[in-house]
Amino acid sequence: MTDQSITGASCSDADLLPGLAAEAAPGRVDPDRPVHAGHSAGGHLALWAALRHRLPEGAPGRTAAPAAIRGTLALAPTADLALAGELGSGRGAVAALLGGGRDEVPDRYAAADPAVLGAPAGRTVVVHGALDDSLPVAMARRYAARSGATLHELPGCGHFDVIDPDSAAWPAVTGALAAILAGDRAPVGR
Repeated sequence: MTDQSITGASCSDADLLPGLAAEAAPGRVDPDRPVHAGHSAGGHLALWAALRHRLPEGAPGRTAAPAAIRGTLALAPTADLALAGELGSGRGAVAALLGGGRDEVPDRYAAADPAVLGAPAGRTVVVHGALDDSLPVAMARRYAARSGATLHELPGCGHFDVIDPDSAAWPAVTGALAAILAGDRAPVGR
């Protein structure tokens, strides 16, 4: 869905959400400080939404400029679609989403894979459990090495610990979010 009435240019729903949230919760949401955040496939979407300015020309969702965001918080994200596809993560979800493997539909991977697209605008923090058996932490390491994202690898934590407020991972998650909101470039403690 796009709306061309806002600025005369096409924008996506992701661009509209901060303003809509501010309207829905007056005084509680700062539309000038949005953070893209998500877990697992939602972590992929948060990274992708922040990278739309790097999509190939003509790709759906492409924007001319980086997203106006404070940063991106990706929790155990599918940050490398090619690797996730090779590993069969999500029982073949990547190939199902993109209509084939990287060799079959390389243009789709080029337009959807954060590992290919690079680093989003603003601070990017990835929080990933070392014991994640759904999406291996090697994927987060590879993405962080390629993109320059800050990686917080949490020993003893699995895939769902990063979204559980009662887990040992939660202080790292809230610390990462606070650092992004504060504009802090320093490492976030565990």
